[in-house]
Amino acid sequence: MDSQGTGYHDTGAIYDLVKPSKNTMKPVGEWNHLVITCNKNLIEVEVNGEKVAQMDMSEWTKPNQRPDGSKHKFDTAFKDHPHKATSACKITDRRAGSRTSRSSR
Repeated sequence: MDSQGTGYHDTGAIYDLVKPSKNTMKPVGEWNHLVITCNKNLIEVEVNGEKVAQMDMSEWTKPNQRPDGSKHKFDTAFKDHPHKATSACKITDRRAGSRTSRSSR
């Protein structure tokens, strides 16, 4: 996706919840690097080495409403979501033929 904005559905956003603070996408044809960090109730998103979004799930106390009072589409208060999960990620860089895998609990 060649996202050029800073909306709720652009690169770096926490989908439909938190907008990225800025667009740090590289030009079309260049690779982008995305890091999503989840630590208990905190979520951070980095694009190309710059933190562009963060969310403290404990501040999201009402369904369909952001902490600032604006609406979103999810019917769950995010403070009530489990803060523990198992995840795995596999990234393949086809140009270099390399593969990186990481799992965490």
